[in-house]
Parts: sequence; structure tokens; C-alpha cells
Amino acid sequence: MTNHVNGPRICGLVPLFDNGDTVARVVAALRVHLPTVIVVDDGSTDGGPANLPSDHGIILVHHDRNRGKGAAVQTGATVARNHGYTHVLQMDADEQHDANDIPVFIAACRADDRAVLAGERLFDHNAPASSRFGRRFGMFWYHLETGNHPLTDTQCGYRIYPLALFDALPPMGARMDFDVEILVRAVRQGWTVRGIPTRVRYGRPGEHRSHFKPFIDNVLMTRLHARLSLGALAKKVSDTTKAFFSSRGPL
Repeated sequence: MTNHVNGPRICGLVPLFDNGDTVARVVAALRVHLPTVIVVDDGSTDGGPANLPSDHGIILVHHDRNRGKGAAVQTGATVARNHGYTHVLQMDADEQHDANDIPVFIAACRADDRAVLAGERLFDHNAPASSRFGRRFGMFWYHLETGNHPLTDTQCGYRIYPLALFDALPPMGARMDFDVEILVRAVRQGWTVRGIPTRVRYGRPGEHRSHFKPFIDNVLMTRLHARLSLGALAKKVSDTTKAFFSSRGPL
């Protein structure tokens, strides 16, 4: 159950980079349920922030250049904390997430405010093959790095984070690697990480726009998985060694 006297204080968080044609609708959907939505403009070049309505419940923060999705989320978490919130409900700015599930995420957070809630995508027939492959590839490494934790999707940007989680973890990646790293580190530190099945809309083939940068993001993902996998291996060796010597009793 919730640890806060009056329940968790949740605000919306939308990292924005060149999704000016959809961000206003995403923010409007969040504002139906939440008092405040923080939009972190991560160096957009399409004038997207200008499309946001004048609304006292919208906090707009600008990065002077594109720093990456992870950096935008971490900036938004800091702003949310400074405004007295305990949790952020993150949605991508491209309108692919189902706004009808916002109450589902909020209810799950109110039931357990120590849980990290991660969307698990229910693909439609328009889902790109790259997204399907990326999910399978990412889950192979995630299960290896977390000892087969039951989550089924590490790359969905529809989430609720307790802000206390950011204080408990070391500095993390600034780009797409952040989405995976924060989940792995949360599991390893004993946080509850729970999946919320949710539909996604990719539109017709050719309409989906991805900000994934194949070269740099694949390099960062490779480095991340190498580091986390070695950490998992070292822990397993340590646990096995301790169990071996414990079973032998005192010398």
C-alpha cells in the first residue's frame, strides 16, 4: 500500500524531441488526469514547444541541445521533485501510447507506490519488424542481467517512476540505453518492477518515426550490456563461492 499520507503525488513527464505535431495531444491527455505535466524539450528543431497551449499546469523545460531521452527524463525527474511530486508518469511525445491506460497506471501506483511500473507493449499489425526484433534482443540481455526477472518489455516509454528511485541509483545513460539500465538497476537493488500491458499505435508502414540513432545508440547499448552482464556474472561467482564455503562449515 501507499507510504504517503495522502497517496503518491504524480505528475506527467513528456520528453520531447521533434514531435511538434503530436505533443500537444499527449499533454492534453495527461492533463485530464494529472494536475501538472512537465515537458522537457530536448533540443527540438521543429518548433514543437510552440504548439503547447498556454496552461498553468504545463511546465516547459528546455535543453540547449539534444542530449538524449535519458537525459530528458532525468531532467524532468529533478523538476518534478523540486515541485513537490513523488512520482512521474512518463509518456512518449509521438502519441503511440494508449491514453486510455493512464488511469490504469495511476491506480497501480496508488496501490503500491514503491513499484516501478513499465509498459509492456501489445503490438498491432503495423509494428515495425525492427521494434519486434529489438524487443526480443533486449529481453535476452535483461533476463540474463536480472536473473530472469518476469518483465516482458524494456523499451516501452510508458512508465511510472518513484522519484526516490533516482536518488537510489548511480548516474545512468543519457540516451536510449537509459530505458534498459534503470530497470536492471532497480531490480538489482530490490525495487518492485511490474509490467502493465498496454496497446501501442505505430500507424501505417512508413509513418513511424524513431529517434533511435543506429550507430551511437547501438554502441551505447553494447557497452551497457557488457557492463551489466559482467556485473551479473561477478555476483553469481561470488554467491556460488560463498555457498560453497558455507556448506563446508568451519575449518
